[in-house]
Amino acid sequence: MIADPLSRSEIEELANRVGGITKLLSRTSPSFRMLKGSVQSEDEWVDHMVAEPRLIKRPIWLIGPDIVVGFSEKSWQELWQRHET
Repeated sequence: MIADPLSRSEIEELANRVGGITKLLSRTSPSFRMLKGSVQSEDEWVDHMVAEPRLIKRPIWLIGPDIVVGFSEKSWQELWQRHET
């Protein structure tokens, strides 16, 4: 499934929920490697994430109030078990 790009406010909300913009950054993205020396602030990273969604770590799982960003089988299993009924 292809999702619509995230808006600036959606990225900022996700960042707040996971503990900051750096937790959302895909450090394996070629775009990250090209930009990492020139971006000076979290606000600037958000601008780049809006323009280049590949900078956002995937997948993002939102279940209820919980969120898991990136591939972590252990975190996924814990999240799923908390919400399984």
